[in-house]
Amino acid sequence: TACSASPPMWCSEEHLMVQHRLALRAVRVDKPIGSDQQASGRQYVGRGLVADEGNVVGERFDSTLVECKAACDVTPACLSFSYGSFSKACYLRDKEVTMQSSAKELRDWDWHFMTYFPVDVNETVPTAVAPALKPWNDSEAVHKHDYIERTLVADEGREIYARLDVTLDECKELCDRIATCRSLAFGFTQRSCHLKEANVTLADAARVPAYLDFKTYIKELPKAWSFKSAVFAGSWINHGTPMPVTLKTHLGGDRWMFGLVEAPYLKMVKVDITGEHTFEYVATRYDPDYSVVCAAQATFTDACFHSPSCKTLGNGKYRVEDLNTPQAWNFKSAEFAGSWINHGTPMPVTLKRHLGGDHWMLGLVEAPYLKIVKVKITGEQTFEYVATRYDPHYDAVCAAQATFTATCFHSKSCVKLGNGKYSVQQFNAGSVQAPSTFGLAE
Repeated sequence: TACSASPPMWCSEEHLMVQHRLALRAVRVDKPIGSDQQASGRQYVGRGLVADEGNVVGERFDSTLVECKAACDVTPACLSFSYGSFSKACYLRDKEVTMQSSAKELRDWDWHFMTYFPVDVNETVPTAVAPALKPWNDSEAVHKHDYIERTLVADEGREIYARLDVTLDECKELCDRIATCRSLAFGFTQRSCHLKEANVTLADAARVPAYLDFKTYIKELPKAWSFKSAVFAGSWINHGTPMPVTLKTHLGGDRWMFGLVEAPYLKMVKVDITGEHTFEYVATRYDPDYSVVCAAQATFTDACFHSPSCKTLGNGKYRVEDLNTPQAWNFKSAEFAGSWINHGTPMPVTLKRHLGGDHWMLGLVEAPYLKIVKVKITGEQTFEYVATRYDPHYDAVCAAQATFTATCFHSKSCVKLGNGKYSVQQFNAGSVQAPSTFGLAE
C-alpha cells in the first residue's frame, strides 16, 4: 500500500511505519550541539510537533539529531526542523516556532517526530514534551508467553510499536509487556521488531514475496474455556426465533467472538467466558455488507468484527443463550511406546505444544529422529489421535521445548506415519485453571 504521510515515511509493509498509543513525558534537549555549531550561538529545544510546520527547505535521511541541528545552522532559511528518532529523518522548515505554537493532532506515524527550534544560549525555555510508549512499568511482573514462529503473514494488522537494534528475545519481552500485542514481526538482518494487534493463526495466508528475513511470531495466550455451542435470541434475531451460533473464533484468554448469518446481515458478539454457562458481553456488531470470507468458519477472524461496514449495537441486542463452554484440557505427561519406539521400550514425552482448544502436539527425540504425535484431549486419561510424523533431518530448535512449535510438524523433511505407530500411553491431563484474561480492548 502507498504511504500518505507528510513528512514522508516508510510504508508499514516494509516494517518501518510505526503506530502506537501516545502518552506525554517531560524531555529537555541537553545534548551538546558540536563544535561546528557553537559559532551560531544557538541551542535547540524540542517540543511536540506543531500544527503549522511551514515549508520544507531541506531534508536529510539516515541522520542524527546533532547532524540535523548542524544542517539547520548552515541553512539560512531554516527557522525550525522536525526530526524522527525512529526513521532518522530530518526536515528543515522555514517556520518560526515557540512553545506556545499550536500542537499538531498526531497521526499514527507521527509518534517519534518532534519539532525543534533555536533559542539563545542564555534563554530559559519551558520543558518540552515528546511521545513515549504506554503502558510501561518495570515494577510490574511480566508474564512470559510462548511464541509460535511462522512465515511472514500477509495481513499483519495494525502496528502498535516498533524498535530497532534488538534481539528476538527482547522483541518478545516487549510484546509480553503489552496486553494488546497479539503477534510480532521480527527481521534478523535489520534487528527490527514490530508489535502487532492482529490475532494471527498458522492458517493465515503468507506474504508473497516475503520481505527480507522477517518472520511472524504468534503470542500463545492462555486458553481456559473451550466454546461448544450457543444461540442468539431476542427480537433482533430472526423475528424473535433463536438461531444457533455457527461461527466462532478464540481471541485469547477467555475472550471469544461468536457469529451467524441472518441474510443480509452478519451478526457478531464478543464475550468473556466466566464459567461453563456464564459470560460477560464485550461488544456487539452487525455487518450489512460483509465479505463472504467472514461467513465461513475457517476465515471468520477478528478482522470481520472491524470491517469498515460494521455497525455497533448495544450489548444484549443479540442475546446469547444456552451457552455451553466445557473447560479445556491441559496436557501433563505421557510416554510413547510400541515397536517403533526405542526397540519396544517406552520413552517419556519431553516436548509439548498447545495448539488451541483441546489439541496438543507431543514429541520426543530418539536420535536421529524427532518423533511427533498430535492429539485431541477428551478427558483426564483419554484422547484421540490426530496425526503422527517423524523427522530424520529435524532442526535443532525443534528439539527444545521453548522452540518446539507447529512449524516443526510441517517441516519439509517430516514423514507421515499411521496413527498408533507411536502408541501414546500413561496419558495424564488436567483441566486448565482459568487464567487472567488478556482480552482486546474495544
